[in-house]
Amino acid sequence: MKFRGTIIALAVALGLVGYVLWSEQRERRQTQERASLARLVPIEREALTSLLFSHSGRRITLENRGGRWVVSHPIMAACDPRTIATFLDTLQAARAEDNVGSGNLARYGLDAPAAQVHIVGPGETTHRLRFGSINPQQTLVYVMVDDSEDVLLTTSSLLSYALRSDFGWRDKRMIDVDPSRIARMRFRAGNAGSLSVRRDAVGQWRSERGFPWRTDPVKTRDVLLKLASLEAVAVTAENKRDANKFGLGNRRFSAVLEYEGGRTAGDLVLGSARGEGSYHAMVPQKPEVFRVHSDVVTAMVEFTRDPRDRRLFPSFNPDHVTRVEVWSPTDRFILERRSRTRWVVASSQKQDSTFAIDPGKILGTLEKMATLEVAAFPKAQPDSSLYEPPELAVTLYGTDGILSGLRVGRKDPNGLNTFVSGIWDQAVTLVSPLTLLELPFDLDRLGTDELEVPVDIDRGD
Repeated sequence: MKFRGTIIALAVALGLVGYVLWSEQRERRQTQERASLARLVPIEREALTSLLFSHSGRRITLENRGGRWVVSHPIMAACDPRTIATFLDTLQAARAEDNVGSGNLARYGLDAPAAQVHIVGPGETTHRLRFGSINPQQTLVYVMVDDSEDVLLTTSSLLSYALRSDFGWRDKRMIDVDPSRIARMRFRAGNAGSLSVRRDAVGQWRSERGFPWRTDPVKTRDVLLKLASLEAVAVTAENKRDANKFGLGNRRFSAVLEYEGGRTAGDLVLGSARGEGSYHAMVPQKPEVFRVHSDVVTAMVEFTRDPRDRRLFPSFNPDHVTRVEVWSPTDRFILERRSRTRWVVASSQKQDSTFAIDPGKILGTLEKMATLEVAAFPKAQPDSSLYEPPELAVTLYGTDGILSGLRVGRKDPNGLNTFVSGIWDQAVTLVSPLTLLELPFDLDRLGTDELEVPVDIDRGD
């Protein structure tokens, strides 16, 4: 009897488990069915074959050709993959948020729809969306689906896409490369001259002609990013037949991006200016003459005219410094960062590890060092005896090795300034003696005038 009772209890338990699982599956199925019924257009994005937008008397057709969307009318051009992907995601996610009934179409702006979209799927399955006005809350748009007379409310994002011009749908990327892979840039900038710069082994950009000056990191990054992700702001002509008419008959204004090894990554030719703050341009692999924003040209001209970095130290982030090494005539010391706010003397000829470093002073000094500027660039490089070997040196380390550093030579015999060079620099510059006072060559200036707590006592860091 006891065994029989166990069997009955087990059967009841299994029945309950089965009922719970069946209930959960039914609830999921019903939820999915309700969600499917609420979808504005019951068709999967992968199954769409074409889209036709009409508004303001204009018609724009997009076609899916083997997974690649193109604009087929009124021009033939590739679609912007980001734009079409976002639209398809929005369309698939769009729901009928409310049904406001039928009749009085003028109230909802549907007596003369602002835009219509014909959506074609497999087997020429077609759905039609007619968009009216935006609701008072400016969040949803009134819409009618297919031949139904019911007025629904759905996301207003769909109307924004439906009103796009053909240029809004086309791929505007004229150069699209990974900026971290660019090893060399060449510029011709009219009266501003020409410039060629190359990325060195440690990632610093330097000019190739004349002295290998370190280039301004802000200007370099600005022009590199603008060119590596260059987009058209308008199309002037669909082909280059009349390129000369737009000032594109020569390479007086041009930019070339190269990968390591010399292979061209991007090639831009610039022509005459437009009154709307843009310039005509073309690239070899694209058929059209297009326009780019004037800030691209401005960045090129300013960089070509004055590319040199005026910072005394090669660019670094003070927050990333974990170790400071200083060699001076009066002391050779090493400071190490043990926590976010704690620095210690690792070695010194004048002090021991009990010398307390003021964290505010060392951080303030590093921040000053990151902004110090050279006084001048010499017209000719001096004899190496004036800067080798250096008389003073500062080296800054991070967790992955050297971040930056400076080598200080001797005074310029023909002036008041001193010769210096960044740690990876091959060319020397000049710095004012007053600027050198900002450097941490004296350990006493960084102290708290207190003794450091011995390292074997818990500091609570």
